Amino acid sequence: MTRRPRTRVAWVAMMLCATLVSAACTGEDEPASAPSGSPAPTPEATAGGQVATKAKLGVVAGDLPRPARKRVRNGVSRTVDRWIDAAYVAGDYPRSDFTKAFPRFTQGAARQARRQRDLMSNADIGGRIDEVDVVQRTVVVDAVADRRRAAGATARVRLRFRTSGELEQVVTVKGRLFLTPGKKGWRVFGFDMTKGVR
Repeated sequence: MTRRPRTRVAWVAMMLCATLVSAACTGEDEPASAPSGSPAPTPEATAGGQVATKAKLGVVAGDLPRPARKRVRNGVSRTVDRWIDAAYVAGDYPRSDFTKAFPRFTQGAARQARRQRDLMSNADIGGRIDEVDVVQRTVVVDAVADRRRAAGATARVRLRFRTSGELEQVVTVKGRLFLTPGKKGWRVFGFDMTKGVR
């Protein structure tokens, strides 16, 4: 997991994990169901006509009005989708160039992700596959509110896809991205992800 040097952001991340310990920080394999009253899962646009992301709101700590909750869910999901598409789904295969795999990551998070590019992208298999077919992509967004505004979020991500070509396998990427809001949208400042092959 990467760390952003700003004290406030670090505090928000710690508070998010502490408050949502039963949901976001338990290491559960499957995203928890959204609480009652949460908006229904919303499919987002994806690259190449692939399976759409099912995004929903998870646990919210603090007072966050309903319209703001929807904006948080949609904004965080868009940021996650940009990473999923750039790192795993979009682009021509076979390929070895994943230099643009981490859009909307902070400099520190992107640097850490590049060190773990085999985990955080298809850099390990990109040269040996011809195509990626998404089976599942879900995002559950947990948020922390401060003064009725979103101060931070955790995206619980699960991506499963099949590859064809030299390698025919099913890959599952799952875990958490930690995000902070900014003037141009949500940015990833940390992550705790796993990647497995079947």
